[in-house]
Formats: sequence, structure tokens, C-alpha cells
Amino acid sequence: MLAAYVDESGNGELFTLSCVVAEYSAWLWFEMDWKKCIDEKNAELEKAGRQTLSRYHAADCSSRVDEFEGWTIEEQISFFNRLLSVFRAHITNCIAYTVSLKELVEEMPRVADDPKKVAYAFLLKYLMIEIGKNILAREKDQLVTIIHDRAKGYNQILLESFDAMLNDQTFHYRNRFSSIAPMSWEHCIPLQPADMLAYENFKEVERQSKRNRRKSLQVILDIPSFGGKCVSIPREGIRDIKTMLEGAKMQQVKP
Repeated sequence: MLAAYVDESGNGELFTLSCVVAEYSAWLWFEMDWKKCIDEKNAELEKAGRQTLSRYHAADCSSRVDEFEGWTIEEQISFFNRLLSVFRAHITNCIAYTVSLKELVEEMPRVADDPKKVAYAFLLKYLMIEIGKNILAREKDQLVTIIHDRAKGYNQILLESFDAMLNDQTFHYRNRFSSIAPMSWEHCIPLQPADMLAYENFKEVERQSKRNRRKSLQVILDIPSFGGKCVSIPREGIRDIKTMLEGAKMQQVKP
């Protein structure tokens, strides 16, 4: 059995949905090592009379705000590298898709009230397709369960999108996905590394046309036990999504 942990990141204009995939047995040890890093850092912080961490939160750590307020850049980098040592010890795969919400609304004005709803629905489908093509194609007997960060207002659309893929006769791997369920970071430590990779992939797309790749993402990609794929959906891809939505709508009104 494989487990795929899904989280999102973005800034109101860009939306990234990312998943980290590994075998269940690997996640058990990954979780222990990750928690050890957090606990060791908290012991240091508590000894110094400073704010301890409830979890690793990528955006807060990067900006050094909330529980990370008062951290130096050197301390932030050191902690980030300590967490990366967990990835070095375990085999994982990451798949991420990013879409421009601005372009989504420009191409489909009717979704302007909540473009993230369409983004969640279609990016989950793309993640499932990539898991099928790049992982399940090599692992003939394995099944996948998806655990996503509890997304207020979007849990139902993720379930509906998942069910639609299982009912899609053209999806070759539809019988290899067993379930999807929401969880919160308080009860699911692997959602923290999922958050890290969602944030890193979002930032990569955000700065793609401006600067070279973020050093933090390059360090992750250089880890031998890590496999990754980051896709930014172009406007043409959004038009394809629009065509699929219109086709589905026509199917619904057929007698």
C-alpha cells in the first residue's frame, strides 16, 4: 500500500496542489524521524526560554513569523536542513501542479466567486493520473490511499473529484486507488512535509520568470532518494479544463 499526502499552497493568484508519495511502511519511520527533529528543536527553544513549535509550517518558517518569529536566517536554514535529512533517509516521490487563478477566471468568468474549487477538482485529477503513470505503472500490485489536509469548504469537491476518477472508464489506474480522506496537521505529521513541498513548488512557479531556482528546492531535488515533478499549467491547459467542464455540463443535460 502506498500513501499520498496532499497539501496546497498559494498566494491568491497562484494555486499549487502537491502530494508526497511513499510506502506505508516508509511513512512510519519517516514520521518518527520528522517528529524527532521537531522535538529536538523544541528542546533547544524551551531551554532558551523561547516560543516552541506546534509543527513545521513552511510559509511561516520561510517568512519567520508566528511561531518562527525572532528566528535568524541562519537558524531557519539550519532547521530546514535538519528536516531535509529525513527525506535523505527515506524514499519519497513528489508531484505538484500549479495553476494561475487569475488566468482561470479570465478563461472561465463564471468561476470568479471561487476559482479554487475548480483548481482543487482538476489538480487532484492530474495528481492521480501522474501517480498512475509514474508510480503505479512500475508497481503492479500496489494500491494508493490519499490523505489531504482538511480544506475548509473544499473537502467535498475533493471527494467528488476522486470518485469521478474512479468512475472514469478511460482512467487505466482507477482500480488502484482505494480511498481519500481529510485529516488535520495536528493528527497527521506527514502533512507537514507535504506542506513543505507544496510551498517550495508554489514559490518555484512564482519566481520562475524572475530569478533562478530557489536554493531550498534545488537542495531537495538533489537528494538521491527523492523523486519530483513540478508542472505549471499554461493558459492552453486552462482552456482544456474549460472544454472538459463544458463537455461534462452537456452530458448532464442530455435526456
